[in-house]
Amino acid sequence: MPVKKQDVHRALQLLEEYRRNLTDADSEELREALTKAIVAIRSRLFQALLDIHDFYSYTLESNAKTTETKTEETLHLAEKWENHPPPVPAETAQLAAKSLDARVNSNTASNVQIETLHIHLQRGPTGGLGVSVAGGRDNPHVVDSSGIFVTKLIPDTPASDDGRLRLGDQILSVNGTNLEYITHTDAVQTLKNSGKDVELVVQRRTEVSGTPSIGNGIL
Repeated sequence: MPVKKQDVHRALQLLEEYRRNLTDADSEELREALTKAIVAIRSRLFQALLDIHDFYSYTLESNAKTTETKTEETLHLAEKWENHPPPVPAETAQLAAKSLDARVNSNTASNVQIETLHIHLQRGPTGGLGVSVAGGRDNPHVVDSSGIFVTKLIPDTPASDDGRLRLGDQILSVNGTNLEYITHTDAVQTLKNSGKDVELVVQRRTEVSGTPSIGNGIL
């Protein structure tokens, strides 16, 4: 039976629900162990998503690559994951664990929908994308979250003309660079230096509660 993306999210939600319900003092070690496990799983799933997207876009869909080249790159991807699973950086793990409690409540709500989008943008003559962002680990835009969020879309720019980005979307990565646990300044620089063709991985959460407040950082 094929595994659906919803099943993966639900499996993580079950772990987070179980962890959240551990309130006894005797369960503290188990709670910390679950936190470590959840952070590691999330990191690996995110990296896998990026690898699969890049592999499909730049290898399988490439008309310039021969079948032999595609076969070779496919085997390389398989060997990469078999022999060198991506580690979880210590700093990333600590920051993710710190913000996990806040994310659990929204992720486990029955009326929350989580959608991941892959958006390709191409810079126009002015060189900007037309996106204003806020957030980062040094200037959280959402309580207990170090994410980078879209707060404004400038009219008549690549972002607004494309039509897929929305206010409140969290930008997870830019051209494969993770934006989940970096400073606001580093996130802005990553976006500014992303080149003419920009690949965004964006997470959108739809829930009953309000959206984040407007911030700054126009790109």
